[in-house]
Amino acid sequence: MSESTTIPVLNLSLARSPTTKPQFLSKLRDALVRVGFFYLENHPVPEQVQQEAMQESRHLFALPLQKCEVDIVNRRHFFGHIRTGSEVTNGGAAGLYCLEVQTQAGVWIAAPPLPGTLVLNIGRMLECSTHGVCAATTIDSTVGNYLFLAYLTGFPDVAARWYPALLSRAVNKQLELQVLGH
Repeated sequence: MSESTTIPVLNLSLARSPTTKPQFLSKLRDALVRVGFFYLENHPVPEQVQQEAMQESRHLFALPLQKCEVDIVNRRHFFGHIRTGSEVTNGGAAGLYCLEVQTQAGVWIAAPPLPGTLVLNIGRMLECSTHGVCAATTIDSTVGNYLFLAYLTGFPDVAARWYPALLSRAVNKQLELQVLGH
């Protein structure tokens, strides 16, 4: 991640116009390669859908014992209820209340929810499938009253094919130069 103290906010509407698309792509490339984490505004997910999903999440977390039936440890996929303190993201238990993003220098910066945006984190799968050109960001959480919905996706075939492979610095540098357009 770059040594910025803020998370970039990308406006998806800029990608829809031929005159502003290069500006959007430049910011997206910088977010993918240098930061690994960004907010996306003017996205196509309707506010009503987001609010309904949050309401259902609040309802789930308000259930007494039933939520333990869908505990993530009992699920085959990364889906379900995660008890406070059972999520480990940075070598310790996470409260899953407020996100923080780690810079390459190891400094943690806050990534609070921004109204009207989606939060995108570049995961290890994308980092791996781009041979390290896109940066995976280490995230953690801090204490606070904060609920968020995570949608995690992966590419199992890419992981099986690329993750075990050791990639040379020359290949990584060449790919980075291609992505950056140099």
